[in-house]
Amino acid sequence: MRQNGLIYEGPIYQRLAGLLEDMIQSRSLRAGDRMPSVRQFSSQQRVSVPTALQAYVTLETRGFIEARPKSGFYVRARFADLTPQP
Repeated sequence: MRQNGLIYEGPIYQRLAGLLEDMIQSRSLRAGDRMPSVRQFSSQQRVSVPTALQAYVTLETRGFIEARPKSGFYVRARFADLTPQP
């Protein structure tokens, strides 16, 4: 269930993924921004590292973020962001 853009039901990782997705769509997190480390995010949200990682993997699967080897997770440039303004 979504209310004001937040998910209130379902697994914790889905709620966290929904929260981050809303931040990306509202451009609080912009294309190219580095996401907090998985450990930092898990600490901020008071969840386990595997739960935080699953939230990131969910967003990666949906195309919102990308993993860069030895660097972390970054917000992906979406197709709409790449289209030049007329």
